[in-house]
Amino acid sequence: MRLLLKQQLNLVLETQNTARGLVVRISDVLFHFNDFTLTPEHAKNLRRSRAFWWRTDGLCPRLEGYTDNVGSDAYNLQGLGSTNPAAPNATAAGRERNRRVEMLIQGDVGSTHQPDRD
Repeated sequence: MRLLLKQQLNLVLETQNTARGLVVRISDVLFHFNDFTLTPEHAKNLRRSRAFWWRTDGLCPRLEGYTDNVGSDAYNLQGLGSTNPAAPNATAAGRERNRRVEMLIQGDVGSTHQPDRD
């Protein structure tokens, strides 16, 4: 069932099966430095992924926000901080890629349905 859910989510967003659960990379939700405002386009992708967890029994989705390594650990840990970087923090492009949102889906998958399309 988890494989089927991964395949369905991959139709909309990049999804990886990990030991922690399915990790859905909401790849275009990248934040500017010291900002967490979502644009309407970013919100649209979150709405697309929402259809999966509303229509699948037994799932427990969790949004995880990450930062780059600029600033103190105390400040950055208001999210998940700079843990688990997606790219090296040595360049501006890498730091931008690290300021991101991922959805972790855990739980036993009961049944799945096709996603709603916007």
